[in-house]
Amino acid sequence: MEQTLHILIVEDLESDAEILKRIITREGIKFVDRIVETKEDFIEALSSFSPDLILSDYSLPQFNGMKALLLRQELAPQIPFMLVTGSINEDIAVECMKAGADDYIIKQNLARLIPAIRAALLKQESNRLRREAEDAIRKERILLRTLIDNLPDTIFAKDIEGRKMLANLTDLEIIGVGSEAEIMGKTDLEIFPGEIGERGYADDLTVLKTGEPIINREEDFIDGKGKHRWLHTSKIPLFDEQGMITGLVGIGHDITERKHAEDEIRQKVEELAKSNNELTRFNRLAIGREMRMIEIKKQCNYLAGQLGIEQPYPLAFLKDNKI
Repeated sequence: MEQTLHILIVEDLESDAEILKRIITREGIKFVDRIVETKEDFIEALSSFSPDLILSDYSLPQFNGMKALLLRQELAPQIPFMLVTGSINEDIAVECMKAGADDYIIKQNLARLIPAIRAALLKQESNRLRREAEDAIRKERILLRTLIDNLPDTIFAKDIEGRKMLANLTDLEIIGVGSEAEIMGKTDLEIFPGEIGERGYADDLTVLKTGEPIINREEDFIDGKGKHRWLHTSKIPLFDEQGMITGLVGIGHDITERKHAEDEIRQKVEELAKSNNELTRFNRLAIGREMRMIEIKKQCNYLAGQLGIEQPYPLAFLKDNKI
């Protein structure tokens, strides 16, 4: 306790407040204090004084410890609250503890005061750290969920029985439901009809039983809107600290547009191949016809030579091209 504590004392007797302050000072605890005895002053001090600890008598002329405790619960529940009173029956003490008091000390036995203060402040620090950790976890979860829900790929998680535990927005859209609640706790057998559900569930069981992942398996199915889709789906087992399988996480990358593009390319290739075959046949016919015409022209030229007349067809180019 090296820091200077702000101690709010709810007490109507100045002498009793001074006794508390002397005991705390004697223990080497650095502190500043404020003494109040009315509801209004108590509420004001919670705001302006920002106490680290509240020490309250139970009975005051215009106020009491239970009212102070309830106000603390409402306005500043993180501040340790201890009753320090001259007399208190067991029922009231139990009631105060149930209402949230950290401890109660009888003024005739103030030897417990310092240990009780230290314990209350240690508890406060522990609670503060637990709240810093819970807040960090909450922020990480929000960040992770935001990332998961805004990815274009399907992201999902399943338990050891293959039942959905998590599904991102893309997964919900493909399934054709509006919320996770509609599919939580269901297997693929219940979510997808027929062969599609059986195939997905069988893959889940394989991963969950063997611990071996399935990577980029091509799957086709009809989505919730009746559209034919293709996915590259990967399913990876989840393990606990003891190495036991507890479920799986999956991701599916939509390759529907790529499949359509491949189909279009395949169709174009087939069309080009058909055109090429037709053109080849045409060329062969044209070449054959041209060769026959050349042979006829050669015969004509030969006959003209035999008759001693001028050859009608100039075919010198055939010699140049060795035809």
